[in-house]
Amino acid sequence: MKHVIVILLLLASHCGFSANQVDSLSSLIQDGKEDSIQLKRLHQLFALLVDEDLEKALVVAQNSLKLAGKLNNFIGLSKSENQVGLVYDYSGDFKNAKLHYDNGLIFAKKAKDSILISQSEMNLGIVQYLENDYDGALDHYYKALKISELSNDTISMSNLYNNIGLVLKELDR
Repeated sequence: MKHVIVILLLLASHCGFSANQVDSLSSLIQDGKEDSIQLKRLHQLFALLVDEDLEKALVVAQNSLKLAGKLNNFIGLSKSENQVGLVYDYSGDFKNAKLHYDNGLIFAKKAKDSILISQSEMNLGIVQYLENDYDGALDHYYKALKISELSNDTISMSNLYNNIGLVLKELDR
């Protein structure tokens, strides 16, 4: 029983900490000017909201998309497009998720950012997997894996090997 109370207290303090972070970032965003720091804050706020409130997360991601466009920031545009795509992905709207992941990939290529290219390919693969298009998923996963290996991104490599394994299991290979 003692352990349960400690765990509940830890969870409660974590939730309060997260709410404090959301409040702090929201305040900074409201008072900030439209620059790359503001864009970074919007991306951070999205990360805090996406698992808690998809509607608010979508608004934040759309705001970051607008700001990245104003700033002509291809990296910011790629991240923002992927964030919007993630909301649609979580909502089961795979058509819109793919649209935004594709846009994220385009901007990642314009920015020549290999990690963002790999992440966009992986996101597209996940949608293909969820739609039971296993060959399409493998295509995106292998593209992402090649890029991740070249950039020595071991975390993405690990995720991709796992995703490839799940697809191969579905295909009985």
